Amino acid sequence: MSRGGKKRSPLRNLLWFVLVLCSLPFFLFDGAFICEHRPIPFSEPENPQGMGVYVINMERSADRRASILQQVEQLGFPWERMAVDGSLLSAEEIDRIVDNDVFRVIQWRPIKKGELGCFLSHAQVWKTFLQSSYQYALVFEDDVQFDVKKLREVLFELMQTPVDWDIVSFEIDNNRGMPLTLRRLKTGDRLVIYLGVALHMGAYLISRKAAASLFSHTFPIKMPSDVFYTRGWEFDLKFTGVEPILASQVFPQSEIDTMDLRRRDSPDTLSQMRLWVRKRVLKMKSNVMRFLYNLKLYFQYHQS
Repeated sequence: MSRGGKKRSPLRNLLWFVLVLCSLPFFLFDGAFICEHRPIPFSEPENPQGMGVYVINMERSADRRASILQQVEQLGFPWERMAVDGSLLSAEEIDRIVDNDVFRVIQWRPIKKGELGCFLSHAQVWKTFLQSSYQYALVFEDDVQFDVKKLREVLFELMQTPVDWDIVSFEIDNNRGMPLTLRRLKTGDRLVIYLGVALHMGAYLISRKAAASLFSHTFPIKMPSDVFYTRGWEFDLKFTGVEPILASQVFPQSEIDTMDLRRRDSPDTLSQMRLWVRKRVLKMKSNVMRFLYNLKLYFQYHQS
């Protein structure tokens, strides 16, 4: 019953339903697609083959380098080491490549210099990979450990079935992102797709299609790299993982967290309230899009 005891007509209720249904896509899409596309400024090689390994490690991190390279060399694939030191970037350089307003909305704070260096390091990996003759890239941050034998077995199986994935993460945080099983691997592990948020990028396998899409949407940077590369719905990518996870962090504190935040004036109370609302709305839209997009991929996989 409506106010005053009058009953709403079925036609009026239907019109309200249609209005809400029609506005839902606009509500979701406005804010769920926020990364900007820029053409890749170089040509890719023809007929790429094989896999290259890329290790993100700064020159000053000798202990981490020794730990990760001892494992990487046992995999038997060619490897390269690279990194971008965010602490060397000036404020002007950061402002040129970072969308500070959007980043503050997503993270409720300015970007860390180490966080920026991490993103730029992964972007450098994607660019170097795309300019190589490899068909796939295996990427490691320098603070992970893994079972070499099992990872090799999983890698060879995944490279034989590239239609199932564009990115495969081997190191997801404890949240684990509501995984749904796509299929069992020969090792007994599961190739999964995540309906929820699944962060961290300490170890992952990536295709040329995914690297090209991620690199072309990198700038301006609007979020941390491990938030960015999971947004499959925005880049038309299949972001998957292997469960149980095959890699884990071994160093207790990331070097990213040891670098200071960029200093900015604190917003006033009203601005903080607006940021909070924008953050919650954007988070809700992203979560809904992730859930629906990955659920669609899950059903498409099992119907094929």
